[in-house]
Amino acid sequence: MDQSACCVMTEDPMSDPRAPSESKSPMLGDVIRMTNPNTSFGKKVVDWCRTNLLLVLTVLGVVLGVALGFAARLGTYNDDVIMLVSFPGEILMRMLKMLILPLIISSMITENDDDDIAVSCLIIRYKIISGKFPKSRDHG
Repeated sequence: MDQSACCVMTEDPMSDPRAPSESKSPMLGDVIRMTNPNTSFGKKVVDWCRTNLLLVLTVLGVVLGVALGFAARLGTYNDDVIMLVSFPGEILMRMLKMLILPLIISSMITENDDDDIAVSCLIIRYKIISGKFPKSRDHG
C-alpha cells in the first residue's frame, strides 16, 4: 500500500495488527497518518508553484515585461535603435493581418447567405473596396 496517499481509519480494530487485542471498538488511536502534517508554509508555496508552473511563468513574464517597458521609456534612443525595435513589431502586425483577413472574408460570405451568388459577390466586393467590414454577427 502506498504510504503517501492520505489518512486511513480502520473500521475493525481486530483486523489491524497494531491495534490492542482487548479493544472491541475503533478508537482515536486507530487513525494512521500517511502524510507529514508538519509541512511548512514555504514548502506548500513551492509545491503549489511546481503544480502551477505555467501560470507562475506567465504572470512572471507579464510583470517583468511591464517593468522592462517602463524602464525602457526612461532612455533616449536614436533612429537606428527605434528602427531595430519597431521592425519585429511591424512584421508581427503584418502576420496578424494575414491571419485575420481570411476570417473577415469568410464571415462576410456567411453573412450574405443569399441564393443568388452573383449578388453576394457584388456585395462582398463593395464591402472590401469601401472598407465596410462586418462589426458583429448581430443583424438586429
